[in-house]
Amino acid sequence: MNRAGSGANSISFQKEGWIKTARTALGMSVRQLADRLGVTRGYIYKAEKAELEGGLTLKKMHEIAEAMDCQFVYAIVPGIAERTVEGAIEYRARKMALEIEKKTHANMALEAQSLSWDKREQEIERIVEELKDNPSVLWDKK
Repeated sequence: MNRAGSGANSISFQKEGWIKTARTALGMSVRQLADRLGVTRGYIYKAEKAELEGGLTLKKMHEIAEAMDCQFVYAIVPGIAERTVEGAIEYRARKMALEIEKKTHANMALEAQSLSWDKREQEIERIVEELKDNPSVLWDKK
């Protein structure tokens, strides 16, 4: 996932969609792509529109890419924190630790037992490390 994530940084969404973008970059007309797939031009126009709407299957994307002598690549990559698995876990653990510490601090303040900001930061770091040691707890719905 980390390798795919680092590659994803250089790829951006194509407002025309990947089919039309690739086809145009290759100098391929709608008719030429349709002929290579054995479909009508209307099918290609519909496929390009369906891709933009999220209605084209992965299988169809693969078939269309192959007809253009291209490869369709599909991946799930971490969307934050340097696009690494470790970064995603760290981000989620820190977010959760801040929520836990905030609740704890509020309860302690009600009992006049508040910690200094330095102690609170130390507690947050301790919670982050504890959560990172058992990342499955990070994904329970709260």
